[in-house]
Amino acid sequence: MRQTIELRVYSSRHGRHMDEWSLMLGESQHEMDLIKVYPECRLQRIIGFGGAFTEASAHVFARMPEGAQERLLRAYFGSDGARYTLCRAPIMSCDFSLSPYSYHLRPLDAGLRGLDLSHDDREIIPLIRRAQALEPTLELIASPWSPPAYMKTNFNRRLGGRLRRSFYGRWAKIMARYVAHLAEAGIPVTRLTIQNEPEARQIWESCIMSGVQEASFAAERLRPELARAGFGDVKLLGWDHNKQRTLERARSAFDDPAHPDALDGLALHWYSGDHFEAVGHVRQCWPHKELIASEACEAFAGTGARLSREDELAAAEHYAHDIMGDLNSGVSAWIDWNLLLDERGGPNHVGNFCAAPAFFDTTGRRFGDSCKDGLQLTDTLAWIAHFSRFIRPGAHRVLVTRCADDIEATAAMNTDGSLAVVLLNRQGQTAKHTLCVHMGERDLCGDLSLPGHTIMTVSCKGGLLGYAA
Repeated sequence: MRQTIELRVYSSRHGRHMDEWSLMLGESQHEMDLIKVYPECRLQRIIGFGGAFTEASAHVFARMPEGAQERLLRAYFGSDGARYTLCRAPIMSCDFSLSPYSYHLRPLDAGLRGLDLSHDDREIIPLIRRAQALEPTLELIASPWSPPAYMKTNFNRRLGGRLRRSFYGRWAKIMARYVAHLAEAGIPVTRLTIQNEPEARQIWESCIMSGVQEASFAAERLRPELARAGFGDVKLLGWDHNKQRTLERARSAFDDPAHPDALDGLALHWYSGDHFEAVGHVRQCWPHKELIASEACEAFAGTGARLSREDELAAAEHYAHDIMGDLNSGVSAWIDWNLLLDERGGPNHVGNFCAAPAFFDTTGRRFGDSCKDGLQLTDTLAWIAHFSRFIRPGAHRVLVTRCADDIEATAAMNTDGSLAVVLLNRQGQTAKHTLCVHMGERDLCGDLSLPGHTIMTVSCKGGLLGYAA
């Protein structure tokens, strides 16, 4: 008897998200126009997807009416939303804070008696707790933008400068206390990056560190402090910067003969372009290390109006392209930047405004009355959800091959045996192909038509393919 299986298809285009229908696959000998999926070819394990709990996001959230707050939380963390499970938080202030702030200001206070982490208790931690109510498995990766000014060579949290070696120990203690502070609030920090963008001298909070310095700080100071505080299982990631120097940073950090195992992996940003080949080479050379895409956002100068159709769709497609490219290069997790911003793309204490998947109009004009509650959920959030809702923590990416470049594709097998195949058409015309799932000696195939500027997830329930998780 010829085998057939029924898959569910979910597609999104601008302004219309997650339309659902069925696709039947049957045994076939198709040879042309194929997109082939090999569920038996397991690749890297997926850790999760998420965004960042910045002070900017938390402050805008606190100003929203309760109904809009609930709609935003469900869209990000609800069972019918993006189902985020891995998010990021800054340690002390970053550019997307209301103003610069430090947990510690007293250089002579070696015992840290003046350490005060309460700033984050006002709006950031309450927002994280609201998210946890919908997604109890939520965990954080935390990143510092700069140590306190007195610890640095330029005595300024801005404009680069370096962490003075004499303060390595104290800064490590503060980072460990941050992890403990969030644990006391019931929020698990499972990963730390050593320094956000360690080769960038920014007008906002920034600090320069080499790969060798990151490894030395991690091995000699931070890891011992975390262990003493009871958090020895927290993973430490280096770089947290753009992909074009991923290979160079991997070599300097992972091949440091003094500290070869200091770092558990690298975190990556997208601001210098794709560079998927460099990421893939790092995955090949250091397969035991984690690679996490930790930050991405689009530039934006808010006008008080909704995003245009063209800008909204272009941002969503850029996100999907980057997520696919990163996953296919060996990245295990993908984290967006701000969860939420205001109508300007802020607040931001240096005017470095950016876009986000969600905006709220704090002026009360509701983006010219185009949003009934003032909250705009953009295409970007829906496009991310095509990955995060269907590719769950613990999944393994599986091999996908394509006949042409008009469709981009990635796929993963979840721990329950379900398969998710994500397809993206960034072209203006419809792409027609045959989707084939390889099953031992057979191919199960079905014809797919993917309209221009559309993203699609094809989902197969666990057990239908007969593969163990």
